Amino acid sequence: MRVFFYGSIPFVCCMLGYLIAAYMVQVTDVATPDLVGRLLSEALPILSEMQLYGHIMVEQEDADIPVGTILAQMPSAGCRIKTRQSVGLIVIKKPKKLLSPSCVGKTIEEIGKEAESLGVRLKVHELGVSGVVGALYAQYPYAGQEFVDPVMHIYWVDSGERCHLMPDFRGQTTKAAREILSPLGINVRVIHADRATHGDHDCSSCIIKDQKPAPDEVIDRNKMQVFYVQAGQNY
Repeated sequence: MRVFFYGSIPFVCCMLGYLIAAYMVQVTDVATPDLVGRLLSEALPILSEMQLYGHIMVEQEDADIPVGTILAQMPSAGCRIKTRQSVGLIVIKKPKKLLSPSCVGKTIEEIGKEAESLGVRLKVHELGVSGVVGALYAQYPYAGQEFVDPVMHIYWVDSGERCHLMPDFRGQTTKAAREILSPLGINVRVIHADRATHGDHDCSSCIIKDQKPAPDEVIDRNKMQVFYVQAGQNY
């Protein structure tokens, strides 16, 4: 009897170990939580508590939605899945900065194709400079500068006449406008919206709200060109 008892000890220990291991790794099924609209930092602890894993399947760019927001999940909320399984997630990531390319040495057609590939609109402003035909004079935003609005402004010399048409500088800084007009010998006067406080000044960071002459009107070189501005962020 004593021999039987001692001989059964290894068997009992083995069975006990098996039962304990089976209990520790037992797999149950759970309903997947609703994670859509939550931030990834909120969703992962929820999944961990339910013994589930989060797997980022796709990262989608969107400037209007907070980074890390979950747009979709697979399986969807309420589906029964085994614990220790993964829930696929589609998550918002920060968009890459859209930078203006260099337009030097390119034709308008080439610049147009590049603007289209970037998803921005090309606006060409024709300037008249004596003795120069068919050449890039300037661009805005400058090469390597980030787009604020999805518009690329090209200042293009397309005739040898002395007649100049006023570009549309609204929404741009006075510095950008002066860099275009000053080499042409066109004088600019800047008037601040708050005349009582600021009077006339040439603050380079001020934003042009209105202008005289209006865009595409002929510039009278004998008259002062006027920009009405509001203070920029560096003023």
